[in-house]
Amino acid sequence: MKKLWIIIGTISIILMVIILLIVFVPKPQALDYTSFSKNYNYLENEGDIEIDFPIFYSEKENILIQKENVNDSLLTSKDESIIVPLNIESITYQEAIVLKGKTFYKYLYKFTFKAKELNDYTILIPDAYLKIIYKDTKALKLHLGSFSYYQEESFNTSNNDLRLTYLKGIVNEINGEKRVVAIDLKIANNTNKTLVLKSMNIYDQNINVSHSLIKEIDYDLASNELISNVIDNYNYREIDTSSYSLDLEPYEEKHLIIPLGYKDDVVANEFAFRIDYLKDEEENSYYLGKFLFFEETRYTENELAKMIVYRYDHSS
Repeated sequence: MKKLWIIIGTISIILMVIILLIVFVPKPQALDYTSFSKNYNYLENEGDIEIDFPIFYSEKENILIQKENVNDSLLTSKDESIIVPLNIESITYQEAIVLKGKTFYKYLYKFTFKAKELNDYTILIPDAYLKIIYKDTKALKLHLGSFSYYQEESFNTSNNDLRLTYLKGIVNEINGEKRVVAIDLKIANNTNKTLVLKSMNIYDQNINVSHSLIKEIDYDLASNELISNVIDNYNYREIDTSSYSLDLEPYEEKHLIIPLGYKDDVVANEFAFRIDYLKDEEENSYYLGKFLFFEETRYTENELAKMIVYRYDHSS
């Protein structure tokens, strides 16, 4: 009988310890993470690029920010029919920020990839995702926006025919979001020949130049000038594919407003562009590398409304 009570007492103690562990030992908490969709665009001539993606976490210290825990990193389309392997270079803490009443911690992920190894000179992913696979086989996946990569062998080569003497973006707020509605530039002919400008191309799959609305002006504009004050009938969602031609006489400079049309509502604050022109009836191109048209200093109500919060469950 005494032995039975000892057994019962032992079992009771074990059960009590288990209950205490269940009640008082902290359980692994689910980790929230998010990012903001934007247009990521790149123009290179060698196929080696660095790309930065910010990710916001609900915990400052967590296992997902430890580079040694990462097994693989991929840039993919939504259905993963397009997969671009990435090399993760660094993960750097940036700042704490309150989003929808909750504190998140921003980390900047720096990746590299070699497009030449993929034999791809253009990579266009309209609906791009970042997928990070960890050594415990769990994966983080989040929407980035759109991704546009272009490789031009003649980019960065010397071209002294044309010269930009002035460049800025005309930025308007449309539907609560900043948008580059036009490029404001002065372009000069450095040669003793007449050059014929034929087209202007943006290196982003979602942005096009509205060639029929390009306007020559002789006055300066503020960077926040309402585009409707300069260009009649402008609509940022209209894509114009009409032809274009403008003569630049020898050593002449012209001041142009170049309106832009957008295929979607994703914000792009920087991009590269190309000007195609004729010299002695021979086709040439002038490239401008990625240019920052405005700083992203805050997240708008529209961006916050579209913010998707994902959950990484440590225990699952």
